[in-house]
Amino acid sequence: MAAGERLAPGAAATLVLIAAGVVLATRTGSRDVDASDQSRRAVLLALAAACSFGASLYATGRVSAQLPLAWALLPARLVGVAAVALPLAFTGRLRPTRRAAPWVVLAGSCEVGGFAAFAVGARHGIAISAVLSSQFATLASLAGIVLFRERLERTQFAGVAAVA
Repeated sequence: MAAGERLAPGAAATLVLIAAGVVLATRTGSRDVDASDQSRRAVLLALAAACSFGASLYATGRVSAQLPLAWALLPARLVGVAAVALPLAFTGRLRPTRRAAPWVVLAGSCEVGGFAAFAVGARHGIAISAVLSSQFATLASLAGIVLFRERLERTQFAGVAAVA
């Protein structure tokens, strides 16, 4: 929206509700706030990562509207291979196991599939695609409940309900 995309008032209100729900779903009720330098550093690094991820999504959305889908997906994957996988392989620190291989393939496929779905959706509206894709936090909360028997606090439950 900051780049000029226009939304109908109803769509904008719905996106605000979803964004608020995502924030609530990720909150914990812990009142203990650690104000140490480590905690501040972690928050700043998380903020930098979120801004980088957001910029990447925006760039992917813009590129996908003007180029074929493969060109929107390929650059980030190439950087990942060049900056992470190859150095680990050359230093002998990348040791794939037969047991992990199917999970690595599944994770990679889901990551590329997710970015492809975002890129196609962003062709019709980056703002809507960005807010809807941010629901991974809510899905992670639900997966924690189902897979690890975690319990949602009231604020988290309210966030999941708002997203739904």
